[in-house]
Amino acid sequence: MANLVFTPTLFPPIGHTTTCCIKGGIVDFQCLMELGCSGDGALSPELLQPDQHFTVLLWWSVDGRGGWKPAAFRRSNGAGDGANIQHYYQSNATKRYEAFVLQLPYPTTRPLQFCLKYRFGDGPWLWSGSRIGGVDGRIIITPPQPTVPLGLSSKDGSSRPPLKFDDIFESHREEGMKISFQVTPVDEDSSHEELELLGLLSVNVWCITFPISHAFSSSEFPTKNSTDRKQVADLPLGRVVLLERWMALVKIANPWMGPIHSGSAAGGGGGGSTFTTTKECLLLLMQRIDGYHVAILPLSGIPSREGTPTASSYMTSSHASEHTPGNKEWDGVIWRIYDESPIGGGRLGHAKCIVAVGMDVKRVVKAVISWASIAMKRASQPGILLATRETGDHGSGGGGPLPQPPMSGDLTTYGPPTDHGLYHLYTGLSYCTWNSLGANLSGEKILNALQRIYEAGIKVCNVIIDDNWQTLENARYTSCGTWSAFHANSNFDSVGGLSGLVNRIRGLHCDIQNIGVWHALHGYWDGITPGGEIDRTYKTVECTWRDNVSQQERNLRFVDPTDIERFYDDFYRYLSGCGINCVKVDVQCRIDELKNGYDKGRLFPAYQRAFALSARKYFQGKVIVCMAHVPQILQNSLLGNGPIRPLFRTSDDFYPNVPESHGWHIFANSMNMTLFSHLNIVPDWDMFQTALPRYAGFHAAARCLSGGPVVITDVPGDHNVGLIQQMTATTPNNQSITLRPSSMATASDPYMSYTSSKLLRITNVYLRNPSDATPEVVSFVGLFNISVIPARDLFRLSDFDGLIEGLHYITRSYRSGHVTPPVSRINADGAFMTLHLEPGEWDILTAVPATRLLGLSNSVTCYIGTFGLSTNMTGAAAVTDTSIRNITDDNGLGHGVSIQYSLSALGTLSVYISNSVHNHLRIEISGIPLHRDEGYWRVHPGHKDIVEVFVDKAYERLHPHVGYSEHVAHLAVNIRLYGVSKEG
Repeated sequence: MANLVFTPTLFPPIGHTTTCCIKGGIVDFQCLMELGCSGDGALSPELLQPDQHFTVLLWWSVDGRGGWKPAAFRRSNGAGDGANIQHYYQSNATKRYEAFVLQLPYPTTRPLQFCLKYRFGDGPWLWSGSRIGGVDGRIIITPPQPTVPLGLSSKDGSSRPPLKFDDIFESHREEGMKISFQVTPVDEDSSHEELELLGLLSVNVWCITFPISHAFSSSEFPTKNSTDRKQVADLPLGRVVLLERWMALVKIANPWMGPIHSGSAAGGGGGGSTFTTTKECLLLLMQRIDGYHVAILPLSGIPSREGTPTASSYMTSSHASEHTPGNKEWDGVIWRIYDESPIGGGRLGHAKCIVAVGMDVKRVVKAVISWASIAMKRASQPGILLATRETGDHGSGGGGPLPQPPMSGDLTTYGPPTDHGLYHLYTGLSYCTWNSLGANLSGEKILNALQRIYEAGIKVCNVIIDDNWQTLENARYTSCGTWSAFHANSNFDSVGGLSGLVNRIRGLHCDIQNIGVWHALHGYWDGITPGGEIDRTYKTVECTWRDNVSQQERNLRFVDPTDIERFYDDFYRYLSGCGINCVKVDVQCRIDELKNGYDKGRLFPAYQRAFALSARKYFQGKVIVCMAHVPQILQNSLLGNGPIRPLFRTSDDFYPNVPESHGWHIFANSMNMTLFSHLNIVPDWDMFQTALPRYAGFHAAARCLSGGPVVITDVPGDHNVGLIQQMTATTPNNQSITLRPSSMATASDPYMSYTSSKLLRITNVYLRNPSDATPEVVSFVGLFNISVIPARDLFRLSDFDGLIEGLHYITRSYRSGHVTPPVSRINADGAFMTLHLEPGEWDILTAVPATRLLGLSNSVTCYIGTFGLSTNMTGAAAVTDTSIRNITDDNGLGHGVSIQYSLSALGTLSVYISNSVHNHLRIEISGIPLHRDEGYWRVHPGHKDIVEVFVDKAYERLHPHVGYSEHVAHLAVNIRLYGVSKEG
């Protein structure tokens, strides 16, 4: 006989730390109890009846240190009592659910620690939390109105108290080990208006400066030596006081960074988390028990007065340092500095890092990135106060810098580029040869793969010819070999070389807009072939490189920085002449791996400048930047303005044959975007295969949410066409596009660890009417089970980004189609939803505004909103503009409203209209009526408030009468609803 299984789901959750702003000294808890059977067993009929119930108790303690007390939940009776929980999937008839609520009086502001005790009927008491080897939940209490911590500066115009660095860091107290950093509030030169423009009024920011010469000349600091001089110095920065938890984006390999997280403080009594890592951090983020977040961003590549980069720097912990202060264990933050100043020229300049403190984690991260940009500009152009951007075209090839992305509240968004080639590269479906064809590449294999894609009915817009097309010496499968000449290798002779291949591709496949090739930033993995054609044509230099896997050292040949601009101009002119119009520039980390710091400082800026200028000149900025998680690149080439806005690979590779890598791939990308979403990039979450067992949809959903391109690398003939159709849509002028959100996706909780039992939540937004002063914000939440066990989460409508006060919202599950009724933004904290996913499962939830319409007596009669194309994962992004207006006496049909949607693609348009008013509908496409009895629209058979308009079917008949713009086709769908009026 199957055993009963009890599954509690709590909000705030057990096993995690949650930050809550409580009002009136009350903490609200929601609990969903699930009763089921092990295996595939079903509950007996008597257990499905409400004769027996759960009893649920919260056991809680102040900070986990005082006495523990019980508090009883009360069973919810449904709507109106704070526990109206919406299930995104129909409740399983073989399971039973009960919802509970608790309002816990909690007068103190110290952290609350809790676990759960429960039983079914008169059965035994069970526990969830640390008492059965798990982890308790913790709540950090924040004030209703953010205030400035004791000793920190105030920006409200009041007097500024003296700055005390120890308010954040507790310095090491060993005699002689306390370092005198120069700590400067970076906002001293900025006005209130400038800070408000950056959204930084509630954030305190400091720049910490230390002379590079002192770091390497003093015996006070631990250093490492190269063959010629000291090159690495470790400076104790201090210990963050009141630390609750932390996350860091660290070097997991030379080309890549990834997230690491603290262990939960809850299991150890709370408030006792320590910062411990042996990795080098590009961004360190910490939360204190008083709710304040501390972000630390070390700067790299800051030029000296002579214009030469002087240092790279990271953060790490004392456990990674060869010598901790006083030679004792010390869990503080270490500032690690790598010297890159000229040999014999003296160590000039200063090392810098930016520290920010505030109550909003997103604003704190934004603050350190914004001020890093300012610091870089000030170093090269003294006197600059704020980072500025002039208006210009996105990669149009013009001379002006890129424009600043428009802001909507705290949302940074970017619209589609006006340049057609960039539009296709960002938005069209792409195919890459790497995992598809492997390293043994040839022109015939590429043509065959594209033919198989075409025969499957798949329209690709961009083709990337990856590694192993070049003329090489001593090349092996990956990561080895040198580059000899510009032209393609002999495997391409049968198709007429590179230009012949490009001509044949364009002749056979008219949908393909961009064809790109791969190359390393410095040519190839092991550089330039000695004595080869390139070596004979350009000035070259040998640099010592240390293989970080084998630890062996070799001399590699590079084009000398004094000749690199001529090299890139010649190379890209050659590629352009062959018909290539974009490039994937890989292995950008190789210069950072050179043994000598001076070589790095000399090569980095010259190579980055040369490649970017030529890419803009010949390819209009159509570039994929890869293996480039290097601070000099992130903080110089990609921070603020640049000549191009590249596609930027945001994580390590997709590994199709490593099942355990797939959850990590999505997790790492979303966490890395904590930093990368503030850079001047379009994110590239890497290629994937649509026929991948189990995880294909997992990857597809993440790519659709990412805000970047969708790139497939399918083995020829092995395609999941249905999945591709969920990612793409066809425009009225017969182009295939992906429906990209307007921003870059990020993990909603940067502190969630990879081993968490929670569902990973990834958020993004899409702006309709983007040119309006108040665009309509559509919010996406992707949920992914990256663990090895089933998981259920409780979450709120307020967990969706970008919701606007005063509006009502409806939500929809892509996988189940379940729709939640309208809820006002003001009530979003109390609107709970739940979702259960098995390992490797996913869903995308979409929240859209619902406009309230009034009847003739001014009573609320219905709400209307659209989820866009219901057949696409991010189908709401197909609706580019919406408008609604009142109409009077329309052809004798009376008063009503006219709602017009502008669509960029065809499919099934899903419109929410509540209260069953479908008999009062008239639907048109570009003024042409669509009749229900002809099958052009219907009421959804499973949801009486959803009207489906089959735009693709209607367009087949109507397209001769419908026009479209030259760039992107937009189709006008008009819905007229009678007997109601727009409120206001």
